Parts: sequence; structure tokens; C-alpha cells
Amino acid sequence: MLRLHYIERKVITISRLWKFALLTVVIGPLLFITSCNKDVYNDPGNNPTIASWHMLNTLPIQVSLNSVYFRDDLSGFAVGDSGIMMKTTDGGNTWNFSYQFPGYQLFKIKFATSQAGWICGSKGLLRYTQDGGNTWTAKNLGTQASFHDLFFSGDRGWVVGSADYDTTASIWYTTDKGVTWTKQLSGTHSMLRGVCCIDSLGWAVGFNGSVIATYNWGEQWDSLHSGTLKNLKQVVFRDKQNGVAVGESGTLLMTNDGGQNWTVGTALTYYNLSDIYFFNFNHGWIAGDNGKIFTTTDSGKSWSPENTGVTGNISQVFFTGLLNGYAVGTDIYGRGFILRYN
Repeated sequence: MLRLHYIERKVITISRLWKFALLTVVIGPLLFITSCNKDVYNDPGNNPTIASWHMLNTLPIQVSLNSVYFRDDLSGFAVGDSGIMMKTTDGGNTWNFSYQFPGYQLFKIKFATSQAGWICGSKGLLRYTQDGGNTWTAKNLGTQASFHDLFFSGDRGWVVGSADYDTTASIWYTTDKGVTWTKQLSGTHSMLRGVCCIDSLGWAVGFNGSVIATYNWGEQWDSLHSGTLKNLKQVVFRDKQNGVAVGESGTLLMTNDGGQNWTVGTALTYYNLSDIYFFNFNHGWIAGDNGKIFTTTDSGKSWSPENTGVTGNISQVFFTGLLNGYAVGTDIYGRGFILRYN
């Protein structure tokens, strides 16, 4: 009897061990997945109740759209991969597209005036227009570097991008509206993705948390401590002291002393952030992957998610007024799209 009782106890113990092992095998991975997939529980959903964006256009082909700009309330452009350019003259209701520069990726389009505009892209592409975008002329800088962003203020302008044949990132500068360009020493080995300037002051951001600044029109660029090693995608300064930069994995940086010190803000999302745009000192928007757009009305002290209705990656936002904006990106099938907010 004693032996039987021992055997029964042993069987029961083994049975409990098997149940525990089974629970470990089945539930353990689920707990691991849940803990790793932070976005599911911490990220705002794609359908918040604040504001609304709606789809204007989706390309019928797999071509990404990277940048959008409106010269006024009616006339706008969007550019992207494979040299594609889209144009509207009725405020975005209808768009025509063509392959203006096949074989190139077009990363950014901006206008310095209503008639003078610039496009930058891969393999050293730099194009300008003086007739509102009807015709575009090549500006050859003798480089194969990819230019990711450009900025104009009056007669002066900068274009920034990846390393050329040397080992530093590319910065080119003009003082005569783009007639001539001079290469400046960036002082960083990281690819630069965004640039912003106010008078003689300038800031650029890029990979590996790189932030550089100039206080003398780019005669010298100094590396600043950003407090992060994440890749940074864009930077905006609302005045000479207050700036915001965004990047991968929801990185949000803020400064109130001209970039000398940066504060790493609380992540709005765990997805990559690609662009930031301020219409005025208080009102701004941040855009990123998985259809993320956030807005602020208090100079970036707080941000609220907006409803885009898409899960694709948003590359850039642009506003012609507080109640009229546009965004471009690429959906989950690789097709470019255009959103409007109004």
C-alpha cells in the first residue's frame, strides 16, 4: 500500500510537471511577443478622433512619393522615385503625373518664390525652375552624392545629403539664388537628411544622431551633442532658439537654446518619424510610418494623433493654411499616395 501510494504521488507530480511545461511552451512565447510588440499597447491607433485626413490620389503603379509642395492654394507638386512628378492646378482635386527625370529618386521639392523652385535627388540631381514649374533646368555640381533636402532663404540656399567620394557628408551653399554653388565642410561622416536655416544660422541632422550647426553662413559647421544615436530625418527651427528634430523609432528632440542642448522627448510612437512642419510658432505637424501624423497647438509642448485612415509610410506634410494641408507617402503595396486635410 505504501508503495502504491508512493507511485500515485509520483504520477500526480509528473502530471503537474507536464501541465506546467505545456503552459510554458504555449503561453511563454505569447508573453514574449506581447512584451516585444510595444506598438500594440502603447502606440496610438490609426483611427483617433482628432481631425481627419482623406485620400486624394493613389498611384496605379508601385512608385513611392517623397515630397509635396504648394506654391499657392491651387498650384502644387509632388515628386518621388523613378523621377516621377505630379502636378495639380485645382488645389489637389485632380493630378497629372509624368516621369520628368527617369532613373532618379526625387527626394525634395521646394519653392523659394512663387516662380523659382528646386528639386534635389539621387546621383547628384539638382533641378531648378524659374517659371513656376513649367520647365526644369539641370544644375550640375559635379557630384554623385544623393541630395536629401534643401533650404532657401532669400538669395542664399543649402542642399545636403550623403557622402560623396570623400568621407564626409555633403553640404553645398549658394549666395546668388543657385547660379553658383560652393561645397562646405560638414564635419560629419553621417548622411545628412534635413536642413533648416535662419539668417546666418543653420542646422542639419542625419544618421547616428548627427546634429551640426553653423553661425556664420556655413563657413564652419560644428557638431553638437544630440543625446541620441538614432537616425534623424528632419529638423525645423521656429526662431533662432527653438527647434525640433525627429527620426527613427519615434525619436523626438527639442532645443530652446539654438541647438546647444537637446532634450529627448517622450516617444510619440515606436514607428519611424520622417518629417516635421510648423505653419507658425504654435501650430505644427509630425509625420511618419504606419500612417502616423501628430499635431501640436502649443509649440510642441504636447502632441495629439490625427486620423489619417492609412497604414502606409508618410514621407512629408505641407500646409497652405491651418485648415488646409497635404501629405504624401507610400502604401503597403508600394504605391504612392496623396492625402489632404481640410
